Amino acid sequence: MSSVVVDAILFELIQGVTSAKPVRTLNNKLKVDSPELWFRACSSELPIPLRHLEEDDLVTSFGQRNTFVHFHQLKVAEQRHGHFCGHFAYHFAACATKLCQSSDVKSRLDMVQEISSETAQWRRYWSSVKELCGYAKLADLWWPWTEEAILSGCMERTHMKYLVESHYNNVLTLQFGYGCFQDELDHIIKVNTAIESFCSKPGPSNLIFVVGVVYHWVCLMAHKTAKRDTLKSHLQRSAGIRGAAESGSNQMQSISDPISGQDDEVHVFYFDSKNHPATVMTTEEMDALTAKWELEDKTRGKEWSPWEKNNYKQGLRDQQVLPLLLAKCLSGKTTLISEYLDIRAHIIVTSYREHVSQQEEYLVALWSWLEVHHRPHHLRQGLLSAITTIGTGQVSDTCVKELNYLVEDVATKLPSPVDSEIALVTDFYILIVELKSVLEKPI
Repeated sequence: MSSVVVDAILFELIQGVTSAKPVRTLNNKLKVDSPELWFRACSSELPIPLRHLEEDDLVTSFGQRNTFVHFHQLKVAEQRHGHFCGHFAYHFAACATKLCQSSDVKSRLDMVQEISSETAQWRRYWSSVKELCGYAKLADLWWPWTEEAILSGCMERTHMKYLVESHYNNVLTLQFGYGCFQDELDHIIKVNTAIESFCSKPGPSNLIFVVGVVYHWVCLMAHKTAKRDTLKSHLQRSAGIRGAAESGSNQMQSISDPISGQDDEVHVFYFDSKNHPATVMTTEEMDALTAKWELEDKTRGKEWSPWEKNNYKQGLRDQQVLPLLLAKCLSGKTTLISEYLDIRAHIIVTSYREHVSQQEEYLVALWSWLEVHHRPHHLRQGLLSAITTIGTGQVSDTCVKELNYLVEDVATKLPSPVDSEIALVTDFYILIVELKSVLEKPI
């Protein structure tokens, strides 16, 4: 390439801009004639050597300053039919695994071609279908293991789990929807352990994820580079602060350690069979894309319900949130378990504030909320069980603050055990007492 695409975040860093606000770009890409300015991202040491790609090979590329994680969404084999996204994501994960094992630029570029090859994807699809049908017949399983279900092209969670565990035990699976991780706690702990190992060990190292996001499967490959001081030297040259040390200027000291190049850099490669830049879409762009999908279905004679419309919009929103959440975990700024608890606590407390705390008929509102939204049994088996299992040491201050609000508000408005005839409310009161006890335990 005669020039390289440099996102606004990197350009600002090179100019010495140290604002903490993350910058994400879609149409605001900048071209710089000096390839060395694209420091690590252009390095052939990355699993995907970006300096050998054309600009059109990228859907989008941006950086996040507060975590110092770089995102690169590559154009991949495009899904032209419904329901097949899981098979595409599995294909990308298989190719990403081989990418991480490749030692030279040519073999890596060959795998990049494989990722973008629809022929290669469909070849893998038929191989996977044959394997799934064979396993289903041998194990005498029911839906979703019927031949009809498998041949429909819809990759169910159990299908993905079987294929990944059979061939790529280095690939991590997750389920994310409506703003939170949907997996069971024991699986979250397993993935969290893998991410913590990734964070604690020096680069180069890799992690590969296949994630079900509401109705859509995507694949992410995280790569951590070895420690280098490259960016600091670029900052010194480009920002004109080579003489900072001699002049006594503290300009370099205003730049945090990760930005100074002392920490490992994490590059996340994002593979989506739809090739939509969901990670950087505005609300208006999401609405327009959803309206386009709805119109296409309408021409085929299918009308969307309000729930379906909201579900498709939510899927796009979650595809934007997911990479940013994983970035925080992969950079070591937080843990997956902490995010898992934070999100769940926030959802519960926000819902309680809206539907119960502000209502005049508190007891009636509480009973209705418990009946419709959050039954005590589910709260006990979910959030309370998670905190008890993990320990309060991994619960963030934000999470504790929100849960303490819930405990104190319930204690104020429901100060003593209520009539046992309202079993649901009584059980909730007992749950709140248990939660208070857990939160008060020393770490």
